[in-house]
Amino acid sequence: MRVLLTGANGFVGGHVMKELVRRGHTVMGVAGPENLGGDLISLDLRDAGLVGDVVSHFRPNSVLHLAAQSSVGRSWDAPEDTFQVNVIGTINLWQAARKQGVEHFIYASTAEVYQQGDGKSHLREDSAIRPTNPYGLSKYTAEQILGQLRVASAGSIRLTILRPFNHTGPGQGPKFVVPAFARQLAAIRRGAEPIIRVGNLDVFRDFLDVRDVTTAYCRVIALSTISGTYNICSGVPRTIQSILEDLSAVAAVGPITLVQDRERMRPTDKGWLVGDPNHFYAATNWSPAIAWEDTLRAVWHEALDER
Repeated sequence: MRVLLTGANGFVGGHVMKELVRRGHTVMGVAGPENLGGDLISLDLRDAGLVGDVVSHFRPNSVLHLAAQSSVGRSWDAPEDTFQVNVIGTINLWQAARKQGVEHFIYASTAEVYQQGDGKSHLREDSAIRPTNPYGLSKYTAEQILGQLRVASAGSIRLTILRPFNHTGPGQGPKFVVPAFARQLAAIRRGAEPIIRVGNLDVFRDFLDVRDVTTAYCRVIALSTISGTYNICSGVPRTIQSILEDLSAVAAVGPITLVQDRERMRPTDKGWLVGDPNHFYAATNWSPAIAWEDTLRAVWHEALDER
């Protein structure tokens, strides 16, 4: 199968591209011009003409759209750019795919579209929607527009919308919570003061290993009939406090002192963001395969190897 993969230079996209190639697909990986590397194609999704040229040249069977302005913090500082990339860029890609006769358009949205959960029940695909930041709002706006465009095209393209919850693993940047903790613990191992700077430790999150997310995306590409909206998640609630404790146990670093850092606090952070994975499990027969401790061990060793 010929797959056009956007965001191929990103944390998830890098894993997905390697796995798609390993499975025998022909993949065109595209990335923004500021992040170009390797064999990737430079593409500014905001330029409809360029997007059309790339899609018509490659003639993919499927499009897996991972590219986004994905930083919640940056979405507050640059909401216009966030909407240009996440909404206009998505529209441009859809229109090009429709004109080219692409069979399947897969859109990676986010769990940030949901209203905060009640701490008792897991968030389902039909749970209340209430984004609390420009990033989440931009992704839900793109979801809604894609749905309308699909209707307008008389269903000529299958549309699958995926809402991944938190994920971590090897290759994730230090601005994210698990590698941020791991890098601080690694610095302590090397002799730094035993202090960990933290944000809100009491929120509940649902984490997957990025390699499990990768296999989930690959499973969707391989299925010839799947469409609709699906959570990609584990269903396991974890507090950030428990994640730090688990990682500290893997690192065998202690005792440590926790210092709350205002820059790591988000005033609109949802207290409960834990998903129900059953709809996706039933549709794909996929389930996570990587143990939580193995995920943390991979992140820890990567941090320890950095200099």
